[in-house]
Amino acid sequence: KFPAMKTSYRSVHIGHTNHLQPSAFGLKTQQGFSLIEMMIASLVGLILMAGTMQMFSTTQQSSRTNTAMTRMQENGRAGLYFLENSIRLSGYRADSLKDFKDVFKDSSPFFEFDGQVIRGIDNDNVSGNNILDGSDIILMRHGGHGDGFINDCVGNSIGGAQVAESKFLVNDKGELVCIPDLINNPNTRETLIDGVEDMQIFYGVDTDSDFTANYYVSANDIPNGSEVVSVRISLLLQSDPKIATQAQAYRWFDTDNKPKTFDGDEEDKF
Repeated sequence: KFPAMKTSYRSVHIGHTNHLQPSAFGLKTQQGFSLIEMMIASLVGLILMAGTMQMFSTTQQSSRTNTAMTRMQENGRAGLYFLENSIRLSGYRADSLKDFKDVFKDSSPFFEFDGQVIRGIDNDNVSGNNILDGSDIILMRHGGHGDGFINDCVGNSIGGAQVAESKFLVNDKGELVCIPDLINNPNTRETLIDGVEDMQIFYGVDTDSDFTANYYVSANDIPNGSEVVSVRISLLLQSDPKIATQAQAYRWFDTDNKPKTFDGDEEDKF
């Protein structure tokens, strides 16, 4: 007797004739890819890879843009916050019944007359003073309080018998800085924000004593003896890092389509 043998068959179609062809050991015949198929597959893979890389690059650029814009907006809001808090305190007196002229004397070298609590310098153009040329400067002073809850521009407490005299400016690095103590430490500068390209300040003049500004002018155009009741501040900020692909044009006060100073920076006004 011979051992049982098993032969498997598969049907092969050639033309219109069917043949039964044995397949040894039950294995199926395998076929590979042709050269053309491999080339097509490689081409499709390259196209998909190029699309993926383009999507990654676009996403990365969008992320950089959003980060730079967010940081610029945060700087703008922070700068206005510091300025607004200090300006609102201008002229503060613990005893509100005391006259401004009795509290704020013109003996200070930084102010021009008794009772003056805000003073501006328009479009600084002094060389070598580490102040951004063409930007404005604002000085202010206010009294303190015995409870210590009145602070200067960097958070130092001002006592009841003290008068704080401070100054805000933009230095040559584009940083908004505050000098919190003009009297005792006029050379001490505290950096508040960076990325500032310009600061322009206009002063609201009250002509009919109703404590409301009738018009706004620059510091040099305030009429003698006029009362300043409000301040309008504008900050021009630039992005860091640069995100624009080319120099932009913008409107800034009385200058239309002024070319950007820093090519490639996105800018915003506050």
